[in-house]
Amino acid sequence: MNQTACERYDKSLKKAKPVPEGVATPKPTSEWPEANRLLFERYKAYLYRVSRSEACITVHYIPSAGHALGLHDGHHETLEIDTLSELYPGQGGG
Repeated sequence: MNQTACERYDKSLKKAKPVPEGVATPKPTSEWPEANRLLFERYKAYLYRVSRSEACITVHYIPSAGHALGLHDGHHETLEIDTLSELYPGQGGG
């Protein structure tokens, strides 16, 4: 648990493969509202309290939550999960 959730997510964005043109790209955490960054850090702390698998947290949960917050332009309280399904049709959810 050395890196913050924001540091971990931003690192994963830098290492990610390029996405095809026209596909939504998540923003780095420096461009998120402060409230979203704070929620993200609380989420990571919660995951470490309830899980024993650091690999699942750093490889799955943090990037997934980061994508949800990174694709959303507003405060996390206005996030609508159905919007993500519209961005990535056929990927489950919704």
